[in-house]
Amino acid sequence: MLKFLLFICLLLSCEKEYPNTEKNKSGDIVPAPGFVWDRDQGSKKYAVKWVVDERHPVISHVFTGELENSWVPEPGYGWVGYSLDSCQRVIDSALEVQWCPGVEHPKFPHVRAGVNVEKWVPDVDYQFVKKGSLEVERVIIVEKIVEKVVEKEVPKTIVKYVEKKNKIRR
Repeated sequence: MLKFLLFICLLLSCEKEYPNTEKNKSGDIVPAPGFVWDRDQGSKKYAVKWVVDERHPVISHVFTGELENSWVPEPGYGWVGYSLDSCQRVIDSALEVQWCPGVEHPKFPHVRAGVNVEKWVPDVDYQFVKKGSLEVERVIIVEKIVEKVVEKEVPKTIVKYVEKKNKIRR
């Protein structure tokens, strides 16, 4: 029992003495999730630093945020238990994410999360530049242009042709 209490005291003092670290199953001190060893702080034992855009070791589709100790869902995902407007936001207490159809991709304008998980769709009047890419280009609707040509320009051309032909006969 005494050994157990000493171990607990050692564990607690480790957390106070070496912030943002924890002990692994072997009892070794390791950086807490989102942190890595800070080699620039060589004089400080067990110094760590926060790393942006690192995958969470346990929660799928969650990455480290810009602020220390902040976690953000992967694009297209949002925190479970929160409204869909929570997609792409930092929420400290959430532990699970879900796919959020209709949410715009944070890095690719005019691209939204589709109905199927991890499927992206372009906005109306846009299409993907190439298969497998999330880059989009605006689509020009040819049907509308053809309708305008048929309605306005073609009749004028026919009339001019007819007038020229009639002039030649005279």
